[in-house]
Amino acid sequence: MLTPLFSFGDWIASPNVQIGIVIVTFVATIVAFIIGKIRSDIIALCSTAVLLTTGVIDAKAALAGFSNSAVVMMIGLFETSVRPSCIVFHDPLWPVSQIPPW
Repeated sequence: MLTPLFSFGDWIASPNVQIGIVIVTFVATIVAFIIGKIRSDIIALCSTAVLLTTGVIDAKAALAGFSNSAVVMMIGLFETSVRPSCIVFHDPLWPVSQIPPW
């Protein structure tokens, strides 16, 4: 019976494979940002999840970015940019029936 030279865990932990995973994830993330069909926060979380599940980064490194004040500020900017400005300024010409529920 033939035994494999490497197990999957050994193969995925090799530096060349991890570099390949990072490059593929980076290129896919940039392409997804350029295309713009998926929200940018979803793209960023998915690319972080890919790197986390493949073992390229550990959980501490994956969650470390959320404690950065710049990341928190960007989350706030994305949150305020999603809402229509007419709600903020109480535009009387905006029909009440068309105001989103959030």
